[in-house]
Amino acid sequence: MKALSLILAAVGLGAFAAVDLIRPSDGSLLVALLFWAAVVHGGIALVAVAELAEGNWLAPVRPFLLKLWPLLYIFPVAFLIFARDLSLYGWLEHPNAWLRSDFFIVRNVALLLLTAVAGHAFVAASSGGKKFRGKLAVIYLLMFVTAHSMAAWDWVMPLEFPWISTMLGPLFFVGSLYLGITVAAIASAVLHLQNPTRYAAVLKDTGTLVFGFALLWGGLFYGQYLTIWYANIPEEVAFFHKRLSTGFGESLFVMVVLAHFAIPFVGLIPSKARTTSLPIIVASLLVMVGYISEKIFYIEPAANVDPLTTVLGVVALGCPVLFVAFAGVKELAAVPSTSPGSHH
Repeated sequence: MKALSLILAAVGLGAFAAVDLIRPSDGSLLVALLFWAAVVHGGIALVAVAELAEGNWLAPVRPFLLKLWPLLYIFPVAFLIFARDLSLYGWLEHPNAWLRSDFFIVRNVALLLLTAVAGHAFVAASSGGKKFRGKLAVIYLLMFVTAHSMAAWDWVMPLEFPWISTMLGPLFFVGSLYLGITVAAIASAVLHLQNPTRYAAVLKDTGTLVFGFALLWGGLFYGQYLTIWYANIPEEVAFFHKRLSTGFGESLFVMVVLAHFAIPFVGLIPSKARTTSLPIIVASLLVMVGYISEKIFYIEPAANVDPLTTVLGVVALGCPVLFVAFAGVKELAAVPSTSPGSHH
């Protein structure tokens, strides 16, 4: 399986590069890169959080999430492919000490690589039951928060240089952890369909987390607009006005609110919904759609986001991710119910 995973990773990155050659200077690949980085980084971050909180509730699907670690190394390479042409950034014409192409590429590739190494070290220690795994969990979470905050401040925000927002970083890393929770929830739901008794408890816990994070994300998303109002920051209004004034900007905004917050939150209010596979799968998939819609909302119209190119980019990077996920779920489903770690 490892050899096939490597082959699929190479194929996925090759397909990603091919899409980049077809549509250079396009924000579509940035959306795909942000989405899959959030899925993989967020899934391992959830394990790190559970490790620090001594959350045994995650034990039934923890092996599945830990198997995502090889995919961490895809993103430094994918970012290099994306950074082949940075002409979508206006600062390229007027570089400064921070915003110049060589430093931009080096710092982001280094940060993604360090995050991958930290994640790999944490997974190895956690899988081996090492005593220092808690410290490695802290290191990985710090790298995770830094990487996804920098994705907001370094990849997306400079598209509208010199616009700034301190709220964008927290919104991005909370959204990434939210996606990691949905990955755990979908895995729990699929496994619950095959073995309801064994996975009932973890399904309820992950479903409740999706429900809770919908509210958390909704509050944070609203908070960035509230901050503009109560702090009287008119210079931040232009960014959102520009997006809401485009042809489909308002529709995207509504899609984000509905898919990322309103429908998952309202749909999972009944306790029965949080113990049933189908509502949790639907809510989790909607959160993923909402995440992609949110990133398109931020990136468009500063950089063109072509629907077909976005789909191709998401599919290209998704090939190795989905294969590892499918193999992980299949392996867990084959584990006897009496095995250690299979109980809540």
